[in-house]
Amino acid sequence: MSENNAVAVKAVNPSLQKPTAAYMFLGYFLWPFSLIGLAIEKEDDFIRFHCAQAMAFFFLQLAIGILFGIAMLLTIIIIGFILIPFVIAVFIASYVFMIIALVKITKGERYMIPLLGGIADKNIKKWFAK
Repeated sequence: MSENNAVAVKAVNPSLQKPTAAYMFLGYFLWPFSLIGLAIEKEDDFIRFHCAQAMAFFFLQLAIGILFGIAMLLTIIIIGFILIPFVIAVFIASYVFMIIALVKITKGERYMIPLLGGIADKNIKKWFAK
């Protein structure tokens, strides 16, 4: 066999052949495995680096999740406080219009509630065909 036909074989990192390498991989999915890997592996810097990085990655995700959760909660609270007076005003107005309509009914008059009466008058035949 000639040297021109030789296939280059990439060397496998010896750290990947250790049993503790599993903690390095699993640590990216569940942080306790990283903690176990750091506790067990005292000599291999490659495995220790990835275990530590996986834990740092988890805590970064946790911090981001907490910050976004707080931001969402504050947004809901702020929008809620802005909307509460508006919702109360709409309900009060709707009851006022309902009372006006009831009074007009007792007098035998036709009363169109603003915004709603025109839509109902225009579409009554479509909605309730005989």
